Amino acid sequence: MICLLLIAFGTLLSDSGFVIVTEAQQAKILLRSVNDTSSPNAFKFELKPDILKEISHMERPIRVIAAVGNARVGKSTFLNLVGHILDEKRTSSVIEEVFKTGASMKAVTRDVWAYVIRQKVGSMLLLDVEGTDLGDDTVTDRLSMFTAMMSSKLNVFAVDVVGNADIDFIYRMARLSYLVFKDKNILDHFPKLQIVLRTNLGSDGDYNFEEIFRGETHKGKEDKMETIYKFFPKDSIAVTRIPYVHNAAQLFRDQNVLETSSAWKAFKTAIEKIKESPEKKTFEGSSIDGEALIDLAERLVQIMNNNSWEYFGNVYETWERDICRKSYKEHIEPVLKWRTSIEIQDGMIEALDKFKLVCNLQGEIEDAKEELKRTARDKREFEEQEKQRREERRMQEEKRKRDEESWWEYGKTAMSYCIGKTQITLGLPLRPDVHFMNFKQVFFPLAEAQQAKILLYSVNNKSSPNAFELNPDVLEEISQMEPPIRVIAAVGNARVGKSTFLNVFSSICSLERKSNAIEEVFESGASLDPVTRGVWAHIIRHPDKNGSILLLDVEGTDLGNDSVTDRLSMFTAMLSSGLNIFALQVVKNGDINFLYRIVRLSELVFEGKEIPNNFPKLRIVLRTNLNVPDDDSLEDIKSVKKYFILTGRV
Repeated sequence: MICLLLIAFGTLLSDSGFVIVTEAQQAKILLRSVNDTSSPNAFKFELKPDILKEISHMERPIRVIAAVGNARVGKSTFLNLVGHILDEKRTSSVIEEVFKTGASMKAVTRDVWAYVIRQKVGSMLLLDVEGTDLGDDTVTDRLSMFTAMMSSKLNVFAVDVVGNADIDFIYRMARLSYLVFKDKNILDHFPKLQIVLRTNLGSDGDYNFEEIFRGETHKGKEDKMETIYKFFPKDSIAVTRIPYVHNAAQLFRDQNVLETSSAWKAFKTAIEKIKESPEKKTFEGSSIDGEALIDLAERLVQIMNNNSWEYFGNVYETWERDICRKSYKEHIEPVLKWRTSIEIQDGMIEALDKFKLVCNLQGEIEDAKEELKRTARDKREFEEQEKQRREERRMQEEKRKRDEESWWEYGKTAMSYCIGKTQITLGLPLRPDVHFMNFKQVFFPLAEAQQAKILLYSVNNKSSPNAFELNPDVLEEISQMEPPIRVIAAVGNARVGKSTFLNVFSSICSLERKSNAIEEVFESGASLDPVTRGVWAHIIRHPDKNGSILLLDVEGTDLGNDSVTDRLSMFTAMLSSGLNIFALQVVKNGDINFLYRIVRLSELVFEGKEIPNNFPKLRIVLRTNLNVPDDDSLEDIKSVKKYFILTGRV
């Protein structure tokens, strides 16, 4: 009747009394041994992918509770009770059979089984392993060693007394750890040991470790105990006593029923100790997540299959570094990619704290800290340099605009002076600092066909030491100029801006101009070295489409052989209709003497003739920021005034 009633309510009970759950809710096999004739041991171990996927999603902090010991000592039963009580999502008092149990002498658990419990904070992994006293010792020993090394809380189950097999297993784990990690300090994060003693002997309450290891039973094991104590200190080993229960089928069916029994106090105490289990960390103290736990399992299996435990230390170190590298990628790398040094400085402390929660290798922590500091420093230096570059570009742009505006206004003024009906006056001031501008950057380069061409140049000629030649190509172009023709000439010392002036003039007056860019028709320079040699010419149409303009540029009057430069300048002046004499700051003696020679030559050539009205019109171009001289600057030069008659002034 009872059985029929339970079936009616959809509930099945195991032989031990636990409620049977669906396969999806049960523990899953994590590691199993399979026959393999190609293996040196004739068997190998395999991890099962289904449970690995669940483990990979486990969140920190992770606690791994393992139960190891002989068969039929209550490991699975205990883990079922732990899983029920610690599962924060349970909705009833019914205790479910997550790990399979049995009520006969036949062992139930084979290989290693796992069950994941997700909690509000972190996760818990329960591991159950087949008895150490079953089948092939080489297989069961490795299964138990795998389970122990995966755990953060290792529960070794024993019945009535801790026997030789239990001591030997704990010793092998300690001995292996000693051989692998030698003198490294891994004690703080080594699995914590708890002895779960299934007994009704003695008084109620728990024992301490020394109590259960006293007496004749363990004489002669002092050396083994010394090795065990290196990794499991006496004061850190917990001992829990759990009594036998004779009505298990009724007690383990429901927690409420179990709590009314005399055994509840012992179970409650044991589970409270499980609650205090430490987080699973690397031996260096790095926190791990589900993926790191899987990585450890895979490395352990590889070592077990290769029977190469002596290399586990190196593998373990690599595993720890991989955990740090993953944390570095997750927490440090994003900060390193932030755009500004301020962002990096503001975020580096938080990022480093998160990194240290996972990685506890001091070398890796120091490297991450230095990388953050170095990146912030490099970013800051780059930002300062970029700020300086932006400021330089801003200043250059402002200067370029000022220069462009200055030359533009100057050119418009020059055009009105040179080609307008009003004749030229003294003193069109230019900024002297423009003289030092890098015109190679200001002027727009042109193809050779669009540039000025040399018109007159001096040649070495034995028959005449000061011979000159005209360029027939330029003469051909000049012959085709449409009248009326205006000839604008620039004469003066070198590096006073003659070519620059003509470039501005040409660009402004050009009918083909498509932009505000000033074109480099006459070659100019950005150094103290003079550029123009000989006489150069360039033809443009009048901006009013009324005739043509011939622009003439001549080498400086202060260069080389005076007899050559003087003749070149005299040629230019006599060919011009508008003569521009360039001077720096003031009209110097050399400039006055040049004007005087033109006048004196004209007096000798045109003696007795009245020609001033058709003589070249003179303009003095002063490169200065000083006040322009008044109208009487050339008052005393009578012969100059005689020929350079301007509208009211010279």
